[in-house]
Amino acid sequence: MEWAPLKGIRVLEVGHIVAGPFGGMILADLGAEVIKVENPSGGDSTRNPRSRGLFYSLNRNKKSITINLADPSGRDRFLEVVARSDVLIENLGPGIVEKLKIDYKSVCQVNPGIVYCSIKGFLPGPYAHRPLVDEMAQMMGGLAYMTGPPGNPMRAGTSIIDMGAATFGVIGILVALLQRERTGKGQHVIAGMFETAAFWMARYMAEYQLSGETPLPFPAQGMALRMRWEVYDRFKTADSKEVIIACTNDKHWNAFCNALGLDDWKSDPRLLDKERRLQARDWLLPAIQEAVKKYDARELLEVLDKNGVPIAPVNTPADLIVDHHLVNSGQLLSLDVDGRQLVLPNLPVCNPSSERLKRCQAPDLGEHTDEVAAKSRGG
Repeated sequence: MEWAPLKGIRVLEVGHIVAGPFGGMILADLGAEVIKVENPSGGDSTRNPRSRGLFYSLNRNKKSITINLADPSGRDRFLEVVARSDVLIENLGPGIVEKLKIDYKSVCQVNPGIVYCSIKGFLPGPYAHRPLVDEMAQMMGGLAYMTGPPGNPMRAGTSIIDMGAATFGVIGILVALLQRERTGKGQHVIAGMFETAAFWMARYMAEYQLSGETPLPFPAQGMALRMRWEVYDRFKTADSKEVIIACTNDKHWNAFCNALGLDDWKSDPRLLDKERRLQARDWLLPAIQEAVKKYDARELLEVLDKNGVPIAPVNTPADLIVDHHLVNSGQLLSLDVDGRQLVLPNLPVCNPSSERLKRCQAPDLGEHTDEVAAKSRGG
């Protein structure tokens, strides 16, 4: 049986671009009926040809209805759907849901049990009136500072703050649904993008307060030295690919030497313990590179993995489509797009005793408008 713990829960997604759709996708993949509410004139802006990959990755397993929420008759039709729904998730800009009269105060008048989740730039407070987008949140929250080299703050390679805030929003939704089982009442939960970035900076905030020194960005620290691991670096293989190897303790170090036939290194007085190996990095890392470049990436991965040495390839998104683990563990979903079969990653959580979701489909604009309207009117 397919794992669908949220089956029977109806979700309205008044979302666009990333944050709202990402939260809706999580709920849809967990079995909820997710109804994407879109403007009749074009729908979600990611439906355009340039952003199709983003649209398909975030809007699978949903239904789409078109409603002009700015029109009073459209709002009335929307509230009919609200009355028979469990959750509403939105990520519109500051003040928009109030202007449209679809804010929590308005919708709970027709459905007191609604769980209403807002994903905003900021939680209530002095900045709540400000709009915010992902890259700005990464900059403002310190993540870009920690990611880029000194003097060049750099965003992560995906909209991680949008997705993180949406994930915390989903946690809030699930907790609110659990509370509703006890009280019969819905509630309003808000997830903040800036607060998500700040939450992820907790370690570095603590380190600054303890030491009085602003933490160095990751590129300035160096991979190994920031973890105090003697080998925690990228190396090129004979076929010009890159792998990352981690020797974090004596067990890993000895296994690494055994796997590559470097027995003399195990008895070298300069390499007898972790601290000495850290001090030897200036000559040790080039020596490791010389040993590694004798192997193709696949061969090196096999021999080090067999010996229990942590190793991973440095992949591109293209590599993930054919990754042995993803392909053979049920982690890739099949999605039909214009007659082509694409694969997308499944949720990174599962119930081992239940079947994984195998196929998914993204809706055409307004595809389910009539169906949802009939159900909402008791038809």
